[in-house]
Amino acid sequence: MSDFMERPSVDSPSQAEPTYLVEAPPRRRGWVLPVVVAVSVLVGTLTSVIMFSGWSEPEHRYLVSIYLDRAITAEQQAALQSALAGLDPVEAVRYESREQAFQKFQSQFKDSPELAASITVEEIPALLLADVAAPEFDCAMLRPIRDMAGVDTVVVYRMPGGDGIESLLSCGDLL
Repeated sequence: MSDFMERPSVDSPSQAEPTYLVEAPPRRRGWVLPVVVAVSVLVGTLTSVIMFSGWSEPEHRYLVSIYLDRAITAEQQAALQSALAGLDPVEAVRYESREQAFQKFQSQFKDSPELAASITVEEIPALLLADVAAPEFDCAMLRPIRDMAGVDTVVVYRMPGGDGIESLLSCGDLL
């Protein structure tokens, strides 16, 4: 079809001079829908990645200290260590002997010689230490551990970004 179209004038049908009308170019709306769909898919994908990758909640570090009974057997200690390592957010479990705990105590209180001298190796228990990384700590996961043979006390600490202890967690009656 041509760009111009001849049409007789409405005012006088007998006029010899034709009136020319220009056709408007076709509208190009075909790009709007694909762009809207693409943006929606992108936003949905990014939201899913953020939600499922844990970006929405910061991860905290915790230290679970399980002080062992002095009369714990090797079998009880192995069962306890295995059960602790099997808990979901636990990253690592390590054993700290009485001697190692005593050395750590002595170095922590080196500026208080009276306090450091008041404790002997026999008074400090051995312990199991578990490193946990999670957005929140669930004290209930330690209930089965607390009830196992060979456990004296369970204590949970929230760790700061660097060395040291940030705070002691209170798990109420759970521990």
